[in-house]
Amino acid sequence: MNPAYRPMLATLVDTAFDDKAWVFETKWDGFRLVTEKHGNTVRLWSRNGIDVTKRYQVLLPALQKVEGSCVLDGELCALDAHGRSRFQLLQNALNKKARLLYVIFDALFVDGKDIAESRCLSAKRY
Repeated sequence: MNPAYRPMLATLVDTAFDDKAWVFETKWDGFRLVTEKHGNTVRLWSRNGIDVTKRYQVLLPALQKVEGSCVLDGELCALDAHGRSRFQLLQNALNKKARLLYVIFDALFVDGKDIAESRCLSAKRY
């Protein structure tokens, strides 16, 4: 994986806070997945730069429908019968049929352009 494709990671803090300048996300019980798409070619990477494309081929048809080239940052989860993400189900997803969900948090690059600066400007508006 290109080292420029570093996903944002959670930051541990001592106390909870509420700040209108921050956007809070749901905590998904899965693992970080970075998608690199160029044309019809899609590669999937763990946050440590391990290519997991073959392991999660089931995601490729949907990701190939995304227009243009991009690098996406998200979380891969497996859902239980009640729609809750369960890490243990994800660990067993290769051996059993699992209901996978890829939650995309961020677009890191779009059509070759690093959009980090525009992401920061957008975040400041909240």
